[in-house]
Amino acid sequence: MSADHDDVSPPNSTPEADKAGAFKLDGVDQDRVDRYVAKANADATILAYESSWNLFVEWCRQNGYPSLPAAPKAVAAYLTDLADNGSQASGGKPLAASTLKKKLSAIVFAHKLADLLPPTRQEGAIELERAIAGIRRARAGLGKARKRAAAADVLGGMLEAIPGGDLRACRDRALLALGMAAALRRSELVAVRYEDLRIDRRGLLLTIPKSKTDQEGDGHQVAVPRSAETDAVGHLERWLQVSKITSGPVFLKLTPQGKLGRKAMSAQGVALVVKAAVAGAGFDPAGFAAHSLRSGFLTEAARRGESPFAMQRQSRHKSFDMVSEYVREDELFEGNAGKSFV
Repeated sequence: MSADHDDVSPPNSTPEADKAGAFKLDGVDQDRVDRYVAKANADATILAYESSWNLFVEWCRQNGYPSLPAAPKAVAAYLTDLADNGSQASGGKPLAASTLKKKLSAIVFAHKLADLLPPTRQEGAIELERAIAGIRRARAGLGKARKRAAAADVLGGMLEAIPGGDLRACRDRALLALGMAAALRRSELVAVRYEDLRIDRRGLLLTIPKSKTDQEGDGHQVAVPRSAETDAVGHLERWLQVSKITSGPVFLKLTPQGKLGRKAMSAQGVALVVKAAVAGAGFDPAGFAAHSLRSGFLTEAARRGESPFAMQRQSRHKSFDMVSEYVREDELFEGNAGKSFV
C-alpha cells in the first residue's frame, strides 16, 4: 500500500513548490516525517488494511475497474457483491455490515496514503452512501452472536477445572483470573510484563503501556484488589513463584512437555486456554472466546450494581455506549416488571 514518487529535486536543494504547487521537503526532513507518519496506525490495523486493499485490487482487476483512484460506483459494486456473495475467505457467506465497513475503511486509507481523494468524497459519493445504507439495513442481522461472558460463577468453574500445582495449571489459573479481574483484552494479557506489575498488601497495580484504545502509548493503570472470590492476585503470585519469572513477559509459552519457554503466549493461545477451561467446567466452548474474560468483568460488575463510570475506568473503553450495554442488559432482568411473579 505504498506509492512511488520520483524526487526530481537536486540533493541538498532548498525546498520549493513542485510544478503542481505541492510543497516538498528535502530528503532528511521527509524521511523523518515519513517515520512518524508510519507510527500513526497500529501494526495490526495496517496489516488488516493491506489485506483488505489487496482483495479489492484483485476484484477490480477481474472486473476491469481502476482501483486507484476507485470510482464511488465501483466501490459500491464491490461492497454489494460481498454483501450478496461473500468472499473466498468467508466461504461464500455474505459479509456483515460491520465487516464491510472495515473493507471500505481500507479503501479510503489507501487513497489517503496515495494523496488521492477517497471514493467517499468524490463526486457521486451519494450513490456509495446509499448503497452502504442499504447494505446495513439488509445485512443488519448478520453480525456474530456475542460470546458468553465468563462472569464470577463461570470463572469459578473454570478455575476449579484446572487442578494441580504444575507450571501449566498455575499459569492458566493466573491468566484466566487476571484477564477477568483486570478486564483485559487478550492482546493486553499476553503483553503483560513483570516490570508492569506492582503488588502490595492492597493488591495489584498493573500498568498497561499501550492498548487498542491507547495507540499513542500514554499508558493506563488498572487496580486489582485482593479478593477471596477470584483471588486473581493470589493466582498471579503463585505463578510468579513457581515460574521464577523476574523480568520480561509474564505469561510465557510452555513446551508440550510442560517446560517454560522464552516467548510470550500468543493471543490465540489465550483463546485456547479459555475454551479448554470452559469445557472442563462443563460449558460449551463454542459459546466462549478470549474476550469472555473481559466481558465477564463488565457483566459481573453490572449484576452487582457497580457504577458504570467505575466499570469504564477499569475496562478503558473510549465510548460509554459499550459499557452501558452491559448495564442495560442486566436491568432487563433486575428491573423487569414481572420479576415478582413470573
